Amino acid sequence: RKRMTMHSNHQAAPVGGPPDRVAMAEEILQFFAGRNIKLGDDFEQSTHRNFIESRQLDSLGIVELVGFLEDRFQVSLGPEQLASDAMQSVDGIVTMLSDMRVGA
Repeated sequence: RKRMTMHSNHQAAPVGGPPDRVAMAEEILQFFAGRNIKLGDDFEQSTHRNFIESRQLDSLGIVELVGFLEDRFQVSLGPEQLASDAMQSVDGIVTMLSDMRVGA
């Protein structure tokens, strides 16, 4: 079994600056780890796993995830974002958040 490793060469940006995609994914994976939810055996598997279809996050967990994302990444997620396929995997969330930041 492979162990999930954090990518130490990708650090979160300084306060006030946008984090890079890997740092964002690592922070979101930490959200899941803090709830004892393991999405995969390595970074890539973990970021691509559909946590909705695999039922690893219940409705309360989704509400907590949305609150975490809005607070940490300073975004407001509306119905369109919440209903999108992007909200089903860490990679999808990172892409969505990156697109929101570019469009801001």
